[in-house]
Amino acid sequence: MVANRIVIVLVAALSVGVNRGRGCECATMDICERVEETPVIFLAEVIDGGLEPEQNAWMGTARFAKLRVIEAFRGLPPNTREVMMELSFMPGMCSAMPYRKGEQTLVFVSPEANGALSDGGCTQSRFAEDAKEDIEYVRRYFRGETKTTIRGRVAANMHASLVDFILDQDHSEGLPVAGAEVIAEAGGRKYSARTDNAGRYELTGVSSGVYALHAQLDGYTDKDDPREPNEPASVAERGCAIKNLSLWSQNSLEGSVVGPDRQPIPNVAIFLQKVDQPGEWGEQEQTNERGEFVFKEIDPGLHYLVVSPQGATPASPFSPSFYGNSQDREHAKPIDIRAKSTLKDYVVMVNQIIPTRTLRVHLTDSEGRPLAETFVQCAESGPSDGIFHPIADGKSDSAGIAACRVLGDRAYRISAARPVSSQQGKAEGADANIPAGSQDEEVYMQLKPVSAPR
Repeated sequence: MVANRIVIVLVAALSVGVNRGRGCECATMDICERVEETPVIFLAEVIDGGLEPEQNAWMGTARFAKLRVIEAFRGLPPNTREVMMELSFMPGMCSAMPYRKGEQTLVFVSPEANGALSDGGCTQSRFAEDAKEDIEYVRRYFRGETKTTIRGRVAANMHASLVDFILDQDHSEGLPVAGAEVIAEAGGRKYSARTDNAGRYELTGVSSGVYALHAQLDGYTDKDDPREPNEPASVAERGCAIKNLSLWSQNSLEGSVVGPDRQPIPNVAIFLQKVDQPGEWGEQEQTNERGEFVFKEIDPGLHYLVVSPQGATPASPFSPSFYGNSQDREHAKPIDIRAKSTLKDYVVMVNQIIPTRTLRVHLTDSEGRPLAETFVQCAESGPSDGIFHPIADGKSDSAGIAACRVLGDRAYRISAARPVSSQQGKAEGADANIPAGSQDEEVYMQLKPVSAPR
């Protein structure tokens, strides 16, 4: 159910894929493309300049690096021992600086018109420590030991462009598909291979050319997404092409959520969680007006079906309720879902509904004037300082009013603050503690100057 999946990409954690920074975007080539297209390739150690040993690679400000050449693969004059590299990286943006004093770098650069070498911005170079497989491939390629190869991975229920990121980062979404047949076709030529337990395949010894690829396995479909159509794989003689593929499971799980009186609970979130990934939210669906839900394209395996997996919220005012009439994962009944499963009539019964209420917060300045555009937070009070329940847009309206929908059986802490004043270096803020209760409540808060955050 790709429409309900939200993948958050932490840019600084990526070394392969799309490097993104504030204000720029880089399309990074895979190792096959880099070897085929980059004019200068060599392995070197930084002996001067570059990052200091403990410096964050994303915040590097060095303007040069002096490199001792360890292995020259392409583009350097014969017998080159040392190279000066001009560096033009922007701290915190685009890509990390892979040049650190005392460490090795696998360098991919294009020379300037005068022959000088420079690197920066959307670099294709890598710290050698993070590119061991790439280095081995480069060595074999330039020794003439490589064969024309198409390789990649096949994963379930995700866009092909996300396969490396999700599988490498061990996310809860998706899983590798073992035993799938991958077929490559071009000009009457046809090659095929099976994926291993990690979803990897390799077609070795194919002829050079441009190939259309697809994967197939019983219980799955290889439907194309019109937003991300399958691109062909172009492979040169003795080169390689990396092509990840997606397969979508043809399964479904249907059921309903009911209260203690067996009446349907409409418009409540229900989650399908993998048994082997505790702590993850899992897939999410919303019940309709009849309390019914449907999950489709589910990763095969054992799953828990649960309402309020992390505890009650105003939008889901029930304690955790698992399929199998359990209130916790340890005693929940797992559901075995296969690639072709069609499962129906699964009922999750929630316990008594926790009453909710509205806290209307009226904000004024020290002279009693309403304060619009003021940030407001409502959080459960307690030892852990509770769960945050936001208002609609996090700010007060033009009348200085903000409203939080909260659970009635617990106390809340409300915090309000205006932005820091550039002239006074102060912010205006206020806090209020609201005890548990069953009735809506009007809360009046007058903001006073507080120390500016540092």
